Amino acid sequence: MEAFRFNNLVYIPTPKHASRSYSSVFKEHLKWQTIATENINWDKDHVFAHIIHPYARHLKGTEQMLYQNGLTHLIDDPDFQKIFATALFDHHTYPMTRMFGLERCYQIDWVPLANELADGDTMTNSLLNFFGIDNVVVPKINQTTDARKKTTARLRELSTQLNFQNSLIHIYDDDLILYDTVNETLRFHEVKNMDWQQCSWLTNFKTN
Repeated sequence: MEAFRFNNLVYIPTPKHASRSYSSVFKEHLKWQTIATENINWDKDHVFAHIIHPYARHLKGTEQMLYQNGLTHLIDDPDFQKIFATALFDHHTYPMTRMFGLERCYQIDWVPLANELADGDTMTNSLLNFFGIDNVVVPKINQTTDARKKTTARLRELSTQLNFQNSLIHIYDDDLILYDTVNETLRFHEVKNMDWQQCSWLTNFKTN
C-alpha cells in the first residue's frame, strides 16, 4: 500500500477518506517521498491517516464499486439486497483494523473527516503545523455527481430497511470501537486554540 513520507512524518491514504485529494497535496504539492507502508518504521515514524464512521465508509465504498463496474441498476435487485448488508466488495469497504492490523491502528494518529466542532482540513493543518509545515489547501478531487448522490441515498434507505447496523456490527466491530475511541479522546473543541499534540486522540488515549 502506498504512503507518503516527510522525515519521520508519514501519511497513509485510506480508501474512501478523500485520499486522492490529500494524496495530491503530499505527493504533488509538498513533494513528499512515496513509500510502501511496509517500509514504515513504527517505532520512529509518526503515522497519520483520516477516518470516517465505518458504516458511512461501507455505503460510500459500495456505491463506488457499483458505479465503477456499471452495476448501479442492481440496487433494487432482490439478490443484490440479500448480500448488500454483509458483503465486503473490495478494499473500499474492507475493515481498517483488518487492513492495517488491530495493533497498528492504535499507533496511527487518526484525523476524523466529519465533526461539527472541527473539519478534517483544519485538523490536518493543525497536525502539519505542529511538525513545522505550513497550512495546505486541499483540492476537491473526485467530487460526486447528483446521480451518484442519489445512488448513495438509495443505499442508505436500503441499509435501514435491511437492518444494516445489526448485520455489519459483526464485520466492523473493531473498526467501530476504534472510531468511537478516536472521537471520545480527540479534543475537537481545542483544535483552534492548542497545538495538535495536545489535541490528538493518540496523545490523550495514551495518557488516559
